[in-house]
Amino acid sequence: MKTKFAFSVCILICIHWAACSTDFELAGEWKETTVVYGVLNARDSVHYIRIQKAFLGEGINAFEVAQIGDSLYHEVAPTVKVEVYDVAEKNFDKQYNLQKIEAISVDIEKEEGIFATEPHWLYQFTHPLTADSLYQLVIETQRGNTIKGSTPIIDNFELRYPDSDDTLSLLQNFEVLFETAPNGFSYSLYLHFNYTNKSLTNNDTLQEDVTAIWPIFSNKKIVPFNDRITLSEHQVQSDLFFNFLLGKIPVSDTISERNFKSIDLVFWVANEDYYNYDQFVRANLGITSFHAGQPFTNLEGGIGVLASRYQKVVKNIQITPSTLDAIACSPATRQLRFLPNRAHPFYPYCF
Repeated sequence: MKTKFAFSVCILICIHWAACSTDFELAGEWKETTVVYGVLNARDSVHYIRIQKAFLGEGINAFEVAQIGDSLYHEVAPTVKVEVYDVAEKNFDKQYNLQKIEAISVDIEKEEGIFATEPHWLYQFTHPLTADSLYQLVIETQRGNTIKGSTPIIDNFELRYPDSDDTLSLLQNFEVLFETAPNGFSYSLYLHFNYTNKSLTNNDTLQEDVTAIWPIFSNKKIVPFNDRITLSEHQVQSDLFFNFLLGKIPVSDTISERNFKSIDLVFWVANEDYYNYDQFVRANLGITSFHAGQPFTNLEGGIGVLASRYQKVVKNIQITPSTLDAIACSPATRQLRFLPNRAHPFYPYCF
C-alpha cells in the first residue's frame, strides 16, 4: 500500500520570499536557500527527511518553474547525517549517514499540488529513536552551506481508559484518561468507527469494509508541570457521537444492511516545534489569510522544520449491546440500517 509524504513547501517558499505573485524578479544577489521537512516518529522503523531548495527565476512564472522537478532540488545532492546527543552523558555518541532514495521505490507518493511529483527524492535512515536523546540533522551542500536542526523524541505513553479489553457505552458521556507523553506538547484524538456495508447490486451481494473517522479533539495543548508525566482527561459526549454517525455515514438505498465491527482510538502527539509549524501552515493556507513574513523554522542556515510526533493506536474496542441497539433502532439513526446486537429479540430487525 502506498503512503503519502506531505510537505507544505509552497507556503514556506512563497512567504520566505515575501511574494504571492506568479512572477519572481531577481532583486539582489542570488542566495542558496535549503528547505527541509523532517518529522521523526519513534514507532517508525524507517525515517525520511525531505530536502529541497527555494528558487528564483528572473521573468519566469513561479508556477511553471514549480512543475520542473529539477528546479526543486540541489544540482548536487548534499551530504546529510543525523548526530545523536545523549542527554544524560551530555555528548554526541552516534552518527548516521542518510541515504538518498527515490520515494516511489519505497511506495511513498507526493501529495498532488502545484509542485512537480517526479522526481521525488527523500533521505532515509533506519536506526531506532529514543526519548533520552536529541537528534541533530546536519546538511552540507556543495556550495559550502551548512544547515542544522535538532529535535527531542516523543516516547510511548499510557492510555488508562478505554483499552482494547473495555466495552464502551456511548449512550452516556465517558472520559478518555491518558498520561502525558515524554516531550509531548499537543494532542489529537480520532475515533475510527469500523463497519461493513452489505449491498445488493444486480442480484449480487457485495460486502465492503468502511471506516468513518471522528476527530474528538485536535491540537490540544497539554504542558505538564515541571515536565513531569501527568494524568489528563477528556470527556467524550454521547450526543456528539450520534451526530458524527449521521454526518459521516451516508443514507443509501443500495445498502441492505450495515454491521458494526469495532472502534479504534488513534492518538497523535506532537512536540512544540511541530505544533508551531502546523499552526503557521494552517494560518497561511487560505488566500484571504495569507500574509507576507518570515516562515516558521527551527533550522539554522535554512528554512523548514525538524520535529517529532508519536502515534498510539488502541484497536478493536467494542460497544455495549444497548449502544448497538440504539444505533440500529433509534429514530435518528435507524435509516443508516445497522444491525442490532444478535441477542436482540427481533434480530436482524428492530421490531
